[in-house]
Amino acid sequence: MSSRVINRYDPDFVITKDGVIIAVVEVTRRVIVNDGVYHRLANIARIFSCAFGVIYCFDTKELLVLDIRDDKSNGAPYKLIQTFERFRDVLYDKSSVIPTQEEWETIVQKIIEEAKDLRYTEAGLKALEVLQKKHIEYDQVTKKCWVKDKNEEHEFFKTLLKPYSEEDICRYTTYGSLERILKEKKQSVCSIVCMNDKTECYYADRYISNRGDEKVKDALSTSYEELNACQISSCTDIKMSDNLSMWRMYGDDAKGVCLKFKIKKHLLDAKHFYLYHVSYADKYGHKELDMIARLSELKIGDYVFEFNTWYLWKHFFKPVFYKEENEVRLLYFQQKGDQLKWIKAGEVMAPVIEFNIEKDKNEYPLVLSEIMLGPKFPEANTNTVQIGYWKKLQRIEEEEPCKVVQSRIEGYR
Repeated sequence: MSSRVINRYDPDFVITKDGVIIAVVEVTRRVIVNDGVYHRLANIARIFSCAFGVIYCFDTKELLVLDIRDDKSNGAPYKLIQTFERFRDVLYDKSSVIPTQEEWETIVQKIIEEAKDLRYTEAGLKALEVLQKKHIEYDQVTKKCWVKDKNEEHEFFKTLLKPYSEEDICRYTTYGSLERILKEKKQSVCSIVCMNDKTECYYADRYISNRGDEKVKDALSTSYEELNACQISSCTDIKMSDNLSMWRMYGDDAKGVCLKFKIKKHLLDAKHFYLYHVSYADKYGHKELDMIARLSELKIGDYVFEFNTWYLWKHFFKPVFYKEENEVRLLYFQQKGDQLKWIKAGEVMAPVIEFNIEKDKNEYPLVLSEIMLGPKFPEANTNTVQIGYWKKLQRIEEEEPCKVVQSRIEGYR
């Protein structure tokens, strides 16, 4: 099937098979064979992620076909196919044929069978839905394929992870952090690089690559530019509020604060935030990552499957050692125009992204609803009143009534 296009950078026609573009076609009155023509046609073919560029001479009925899969240097010469019969043979060669619906279903169903031991069987069913042929896009040059709609790929990962369903959430932090929030009227997310778990940057990648597939390891390598663009705020389930173990580990040994927030879910989607339970390994391994690794190793015909949004979702997986913290992670990936502010986080220099939380100007999806002072908070009685008064003067957005209260835990020193 062919279609006339209107953009001047597009070819005259495209050749499709089963709805997938396999060749771009330029129609001329005479065939002009030179490197400039080759380059232009090859570039158009790459834009359309197809393997062939075709020049058809209307007057002489000549056909010149460029197979750009043979181009290893991003330049001429390209492999020329100068007869229609040969072009037809190449198109129907097994290595260039898009996998059929039946092939996809067979392969994906096998993965579903392997995934029956997962804790979240719904994720296996979602994988089958996401990996249907109609959702897959192919690059005939690189021989890679992926989920065409990123939102559908997001749905796969969202199903694999446990969504946070409560209306409220809490976060343990230091007295100094509370002071900065109130003084600057801003909430921030911080680079994944400076977290107390040093494996944050590479845990999921390393787990998958240790399965022994070097191609997967190369494909999942991460740059520091990408890592610093990934920003998080570590929260916990509201049920963990005023928990002595959390105070000791994340509340400055009970001298800090536990901030409670109301979740503005409409801001999660609008501002590119992701709020999900962290997936932890158990003593037998990490079953969710086993499934992702299996999908990342998929090869269907000559096509290798890859996830396009792995750079984001891989930061919701952690080792078994941290399971007790029951983290609910707010993740934000740096957008164009975001300003990075560099700070000293512990012993590590790290960038943060700040969001305005002033009343009527709030950009942050977690809105303050309570400030709880720790069991060892200095001058707790006086500061309960003073912090409440200062908060009122600063006119930050808050879920009314936002109270300042003290921990109910007594006797800890």
